[in-house]
Amino acid sequence: MDREFVFTVLMLVLVGSTLLLSAAPPDAADPAGDAEERERRCWRRIWAPLIPATVMLAALLGWLVLEPDPAERLPRLLMVAALPFSAIWARAVWRATAALLTGPSDVAAVTLGMARPRVLISPRFARAVDERALDAACAHEDAHACHRDPLRLWAAQLASDLQWPLPAARARLDRWRRAVELVRDDEARRSGVEGADLAAAILAAVRVQAADARPAACLCDAAFLKERITRLLAPLEPRGAAMAASVRRLRPMSALLVAWGLATLLGAQFGESIVRALLHAV
Repeated sequence: MDREFVFTVLMLVLVGSTLLLSAAPPDAADPAGDAEERERRCWRRIWAPLIPATVMLAALLGWLVLEPDPAERLPRLLMVAALPFSAIWARAVWRATAALLTGPSDVAAVTLGMARPRVLISPRFARAVDERALDAACAHEDAHACHRDPLRLWAAQLASDLQWPLPAARARLDRWRRAVELVRDDEARRSGVEGADLAAAILAAVRVQAADARPAACLCDAAFLKERITRLLAPLEPRGAAMAASVRRLRPMSALLVAWGLATLLGAQFGESIVRALLHAV
């Protein structure tokens, strides 16, 4: 049997199973820390379940390099087991493609664009707020554009869709989206925007979106709106202690590169015997 086909089936079953198992535990409560640290931790939680899956993929790639062609015949049961994972991944790709090709409904204020983010303001929203609130909304959206949040949201949505239908994956995505809004609120205020003006803009945006669109439930539920407005009307929180971002990222990335390398070597060394035993056991 063609080894690429065997690799594809094994990848769907083994990588897909590893991903769902690592993503299954329920999400913990909102992380502690200031808004920036909270957003960073929520972002890492979205991607953490994918790490064991990528290590498994590296081991399969190591096996693929040395596996002779043709490979052993796959049991029918294993091919049937790959079908649900094929459907999950196809759904994720379809949703990611649709997000690239379709725009939002008539939302109040939104940042669009992967490579070159731009801010769009609904005419109805612009008429519903005064000039100070409109400037506050623009400052908030400019902060989204500065950090390329549309691209980050697209990637996070794809990662979460690969973990469908686990509710924990959706919970992690919603927590990160809320954390992003809070940290962008703070950035807008540090640029000179008054918290009360931004609060007025947010409430007006909720009213416009409730009438014209389908707003994201995680961003418009009453509890989050109350938290957001309360923060905006309170004094601006001081930023957390400065940390060297490059140093903080270096250690996990180095460990991940080492794990990928070891998995690839182990897959090349022992992959054939392990896969042979797996195929005979099914």
